[in-house]
Amino acid sequence: VVITTSHSAPYQTDSPSDAVALVRSWAADENVDVLSPQLYSSGDEKAPEFDETASCVDAGCTWDLYAGARADIMPSIVDDSQYAAVASWFAGRSLTTTGFVQWKQ
Repeated sequence: VVITTSHSAPYQTDSPSDAVALVRSWAADENVDVLSPQLYSSGDEKAPEFDETASCVDAGCTWDLYAGARADIMPSIVDDSQYAAVASWFAGRSLTTTGFVQWKQ
C-alpha cells in the first residue's frame, strides 16, 4: 500500500488535528508499505518544496510525524534531478528515504 499526501499531511480535513491523526496512523500501520509526501504544488517547481502543510502545522503536522514510520519514505517529487537534495534534507532530520515517486511524465 502506498499513501501520498500534500507536503507533510493532508491539507483538507475536518480539523487540523484530523490531519495529524491520519499521518500518525499511516506511520504506525504495518499494512502501509510506502509513505510519499508530495514535495511540489504545481509540478513546475525547479526545486523540491519542504514546507509543512500550512493548514495543520500549528496542530503538529510537522515532518516529525514521519520519525519511526514502519513504511518506507519515498517522497513524490517533480523529477529525478531533485532526489539528491531530498535525500539530504530528510537525512538532516534523521529520516531515511528509500527512493522517490516522480510526478513529471
